[in-house]
Amino acid sequence: REAFGREVAFSSSWIHLFTLLSGATAYVSAGFGGYLSAVWPGLAGYERWAAAALILLLSALNAWSTRATVRLQNWSNFAK
Repeated sequence: REAFGREVAFSSSWIHLFTLLSGATAYVSAGFGGYLSAVWPGLAGYERWAAAALILLLSALNAWSTRATVRLQNWSNFAK
């Protein structure tokens, strides 16, 4: 912000939100769909639906309870 001004900082933040964060979410969800179809062979061909379901499920969980989302993140980090 100090180097280029408020307008550039504002534009940069929105570009970051719409390109990097959404792209990373889609990439990780697509990987989840691929892994899930390897574990559950009946889902072959439905990887995109599994990825979309994951995004919707985690979004709903975050909207319902931030505390529950934190517990899920802590549990998944511990499981790694």
